[in-house]
Amino acid sequence: MEKGKREQLSKNFFRDEFSCRCNCGSDQIDPELIRKLQELRDAYSKPMVITSGVRCVKHNSNTPGASKFSAHILGLACDFKCTDSSERWNLIDLAMRIFPRVGLYEGWIHVDIQADKPQRVLW
Repeated sequence: MEKGKREQLSKNFFRDEFSCRCNCGSDQIDPELIRKLQELRDAYSKPMVITSGVRCVKHNSNTPGASKFSAHILGLACDFKCTDSSERWNLIDLAMRIFPRVGLYEGWIHVDIQADKPQRVLW
């Protein structure tokens, strides 16, 4: 890839949005997760700010509240910013139609596609 050019993964998402925040270079996000995120983004019709994508084991262990077996380590999870209550309602409604696993946190929403964890869950 040309220096300075961002790798586009879908219509609205780029690889660097999902890269590990510790700058270790981990950025292998699952294509199915990207496909579902794009489906969510298309339905939502507004930009989405990714707050956490891929996490290396070290970064995950330094992330407060992160599970030792986090789907982020496998590139199967994404968190995105959401601070407005009406937008939160809309995003949760849409996310539950598209993702098998949705987590709600103060300021963000977690979605993942990890098949070996309980499915059709909201926490």
